[in-house]
Amino acid sequence: MLKEDKKFILRGICVNYLHLLVGFIFVFFLTPIIIRHVGQSAYGLWAIFSSMVGYFLALDFGMNTAVAKYTAEYRALNNHEALNKIASTTFVCIVFVCILIVLISIGITPFIPYIFNIPDALVSAGKTAFLIMAFNAALILLSGVFGNIIYGHQRVDVWKTFTIVQLTANILLTILFLRIGLGLIGMAVAVTISNLILISLYLTFLQRSGYCVSIRPQLAGRKVLKEIAPYSIRTFILVLTSRILYYTSSIIIGIFLGVSMVTPYDVAYKLCFYITSLFGVISITIFPRFSKLYALGDIDGLQDLYLKATKISLAIMSPLAIFFVFFGQPLINLWVGEENFVGMDIFLIFILMDFIHAVGTPAGLLLQGIGRNKTFVYSETVNAGLNLILSVILVRELGLLGVALGGLTAHLCTSTWVVPLLACRHTRLPIKKLMSSAVLPPLFVGIVSGVAVWMFKQRLFQAENFLYLCLNGIIILTFYAAFYVTFGSTKEERRMYLSLIPDLRHFLKR
Repeated sequence: MLKEDKKFILRGICVNYLHLLVGFIFVFFLTPIIIRHVGQSAYGLWAIFSSMVGYFLALDFGMNTAVAKYTAEYRALNNHEALNKIASTTFVCIVFVCILIVLISIGITPFIPYIFNIPDALVSAGKTAFLIMAFNAALILLSGVFGNIIYGHQRVDVWKTFTIVQLTANILLTILFLRIGLGLIGMAVAVTISNLILISLYLTFLQRSGYCVSIRPQLAGRKVLKEIAPYSIRTFILVLTSRILYYTSSIIIGIFLGVSMVTPYDVAYKLCFYITSLFGVISITIFPRFSKLYALGDIDGLQDLYLKATKISLAIMSPLAIFFVFFGQPLINLWVGEENFVGMDIFLIFILMDFIHAVGTPAGLLLQGIGRNKTFVYSETVNAGLNLILSVILVRELGLLGVALGGLTAHLCTSTWVVPLLACRHTRLPIKKLMSSAVLPPLFVGIVSGVAVWMFKQRLFQAENFLYLCLNGIIILTFYAAFYVTFGSTKEERRMYLSLIPDLRHFLKR
């Protein structure tokens, strides 16, 4: 790995985790504040609107992801002309998509209260908030063009730093608007202002970066669109399936069980989804490098990077799973109240899903990075369709548990095994080597650590407050880390971890 690439990857990982810390503050401190100010039903409606915005964001048809991929490839090949044409074509297309989103949202707004049985007191504010959130989706898509150019240059540190500023602005503005009584509308306006700040930061950086990226409408053309269309369309289908997999639950619950039932499900789901972000940072940061290595024909480098990303992802997931199995319910009870805990059966399903994502995320982003995502698309399409059908059927019989079981069953039948197999095939990596080198070591350490925590649970701190929960988490993490470094990692990996310390120290000093 080139020293410059290593520097950018290390910076990207550090800033990504800082971004997650800010995101955690956003979720952890803001969620109970929102519930307290607007009530359980209004929070459930906000979760539904956020899910619907997720669907709007899929309407870029994969072009923003294509910008990141081709930026990394054309940068490696020094083809700036092709990069400018793709960026310009994408921008022009996204502008038309944004107009379409606004028109669609205006058309469906009158029907929102009837679809989700919104209480009369929330109808007016709900309609206005939905329109503003649809406009926010358009802003996010526009900013995505500029952000993915920065991402494709492997400047994840810059990309995430700007997002941290956006999140911070969103947090402060949301609290301010809630305190002055603006409710759902104030929350939506806070998102709008923070998105405008993000766009201005992207544009300022690109003007001063010296990347020689020029976005001009006259550079857009059908030929360029035709070139990126196969990859973009497959990416669009993947994004659409991900929306069905991860954003539809709140909508289904709202339709069949009512908006108030969305809240406990969304709280637990959001907490577990945050866990996936902790290990997803690794794969997201190295995504442009997957593209670069593939463009250069370095298959050995791809194999090595894929194995490391998978192993580290599972090593991050395992101690978190142990903590949440034993202390997840007390944490949620202290956080938002016992009435907002979804139930241990559903919570355990979410944790199991996190393990599936820990294995699948590096594989999925590798396939995306190298453009070999055709069969991946088919698998995720079946996954999404099965998830939707099972969730709708089971929610009638089992309520919230049925929605969770629908998602788990669909994953076990498809992406749990299909995606890693595809990644191994395209990197010529034996599946046995993936299992023996990257999957089994961190899982073995996790099982042993989990048994140890179970045996000594009575000697740990009682889960009476957040301080004791934090201390328990530190004990679990320390034990797992010591055991993992000793028995779960190779000598080469230990040397790699030690070599990162000086670089990390230098970065922190800066």
